[in-house]
Amino acid sequence: LKDPWAIVHLREWLKGSRQEQAVAIEIAGTYRTMELVPDLCAQLVRAYFRRHTVQRNIDIIVTLGKIGDPYALPILDKVAHSIWPLYPILRREMKQTVYKTLEGYPSQSCRPLVSFGLKSKNAEIRRTCVSLLRSRTT
Repeated sequence: LKDPWAIVHLREWLKGSRQEQAVAIEIAGTYRTMELVPDLCAQLVRAYFRRHTVQRNIDIIVTLGKIGDPYALPILDKVAHSIWPLYPILRREMKQTVYKTLEGYPSQSCRPLVSFGLKSKNAEIRRTCVSLLRSRTT
């Protein structure tokens, strides 16, 4: 997005209703809006009490992967290392999404996260990390 006012409006939408947030997240991913990466990272909720919060986190993680700014990786690392007893299936899906979206980041930047994923108990995360390593070495 080349219009600075668009960024201002998207930031406002990120603070708005669920519907406005969803639109802002979608637009940020579609146009790979690097200016919104810090705002999107701030929107990730690590202590979630509602299912819609987990889904919004997943949407944000996918958008961050489309943008591919390494600025987001420390936040994603925290998500990958998180332990939260509520909604274990959704938490697992959120963590798997982190690893699936790593292909959008520079390989050197996400290497520590890939190394951590290779040790995961989750077979899908391990497969994703092995696939990432293979695709980046060929």
